[in-house]
Amino acid sequence: MIIVLRKLELAKSNGSNRWLVRSDFQTILERMQNAADRQRSLARHQALLSDIRLPIQLTDAKHLTELHLAYDRT
Repeated sequence: MIIVLRKLELAKSNGSNRWLVRSDFQTILERMQNAADRQRSLARHQALLSDIRLPIQLTDAKHLTELHLAYDRT
């Protein structure tokens, strides 16, 4: 487990067999899990935008060279 925390920069070695671990490591891991779960859910439902804060851009249809239609597979 400590190696995973080190790779995520949540822990660092402080000498021989001693580690400094961030006090909020559990919260950070939970947030990472929630973000991964959300991404899987969005992908499962074929969501086009993964982040509602992303800007929406209108594209003039005259400039399209390809169009891929999405359909409901249910």
